[in-house]
Amino acid sequence: MSSISNSFSKNPNVWLDVANPQAKEKSSQNESQKSISNPHDQISTASKEKWYIRALKLTTIAVPLFYLGVNAYRSYSFPNQLFTGSQLFASGGTNSKKVEEINRALEKATPDLFDEIDNYRFWDKSGFFWDGETSSAMAFDFAARMQITCHQTKSIQDLRNCISEAAPYYRTSSETFRSRQKVFNAAKETAIMPAFRKPYLKMLLHTLFSPFYHGNDIEVMNQWLHERLQAIARFNGIELQPATPLSDIDINHPEKMEALINDISDLTPGTYVIRSIDLIEEDGAGIVTLMEGNGHTTILKIGDEDSISYYYDPSTGTEEIEKDRFKIFLKNKFEGLFKDEKLGKVRLYLANCQKDGCKNLSAVYSYNPFEILKNILFFRN
Repeated sequence: MSSISNSFSKNPNVWLDVANPQAKEKSSQNESQKSISNPHDQISTASKEKWYIRALKLTTIAVPLFYLGVNAYRSYSFPNQLFTGSQLFASGGTNSKKVEEINRALEKATPDLFDEIDNYRFWDKSGFFWDGETSSAMAFDFAARMQITCHQTKSIQDLRNCISEAAPYYRTSSETFRSRQKVFNAAKETAIMPAFRKPYLKMLLHTLFSPFYHGNDIEVMNQWLHERLQAIARFNGIELQPATPLSDIDINHPEKMEALINDISDLTPGTYVIRSIDLIEEDGAGIVTLMEGNGHTTILKIGDEDSISYYYDPSTGTEEIEKDRFKIFLKNKFEGLFKDEKLGKVRLYLANCQKDGCKNLSAVYSYNPFEILKNILFFRN
């Protein structure tokens, strides 16, 4: 009796074995059904837990394949395209620590142009994001890389190979470029022009002596634009030397664009920064204030007389320019900047490394899976 009671305490279903064999059979069927359904539940749970892994794999495969397709299309449609780039992910999250370090370095070098950026506004997420282009950050990084890695190349093929090897860094924008651009755009955008505080007096004198004041305005404006761009280029160790005056690329005044293109054609071989801007003039309380509205930065590497030149645009990539199509190439690019970007002013600067050399090259590959995931998670339209 004690053995039966012990077996009941361990397994209450023992009475079903004796009293009701059919109940025992149903019980065993239920147990077998549970054992069959449990593996399915486990597999379903496991698949739910690993969805993010599959998403990451799909992303890391789809993005490179997308760019391979774009490269193939561009290679077929644009045979002079050396590599394809873009400003995809130009808007998104920034690295607050990097932003603070870059801001501190530029503020120390040029305190008149940079103020401290408040990166720790936890109640305002815009403090951690950058909305806009990253053309200056990408262009100056590309110019510095050309000076470091391709400066000593002699043959055309060696230079072509050297530039092509830089492609993985500029397929898309990145957190590194967004963090830099956030600081670059913090440079003060206004310049006080020579003017008078009394509007009526200013208008009278400008009417009588407009050539004098206009010439003075242009001189101050050029100096301000150069100082502002030089402060930004200093982060990559680049020294800028003005190569052309600030010129119009208005398609309604083709003679001005033609004069600029002729000036560029006469430049010596080297790496040049092309800064295109929309200049806004505001007149308030008798003080004329100039503001740089929209802007875009590209790089032109001019070759020797019989050599090929190269044009890098962060939005499209790098193109080869043969000598016989140099002028028409620039004309098409400037017309595109005016029509599409609404930019009417252009100036070129010769870019060389400073005494301590070019520096701070980006080490981020555009196809890095971790970088792709960060760009997608913190992407902003």
